[in-house]
Amino acid sequence: MPDLNAIVIRLVARTEDGKLKWNETPISWQYTASVGEIAVRISGPSGLGKGEYRLSIIDELGRNVETVSSADESPFGESQLRKLFNLARRSALDVDSILERLNRALDP
Repeated sequence: MPDLNAIVIRLVARTEDGKLKWNETPISWQYTASVGEIAVRISGPSGLGKGEYRLSIIDELGRNVETVSSADESPFGESQLRKLFNLARRSALDVDSILERLNRALDP
């Protein structure tokens, strides 16, 4: 059985390298990306940041086949899922580009 923690680490690395593009969903604090025919969905706490981070793996038929949550026992889970969530949010919202444009607009 593949190690879900290893998959999360690889998703983080691909997102950091810009090789995995995340998209917004109609639900706030939730982002999706496609890896071949498989979709991954990361959800984070809404509002004040209280709650859990959750990664769902969805097959080509739209079935949620596996979920890993920061509420699971592993301390690794929360830190890596939080990191993946923040990277996915920045990717989906194109945060770096917006900050660059803001910085240029603030130049005299």
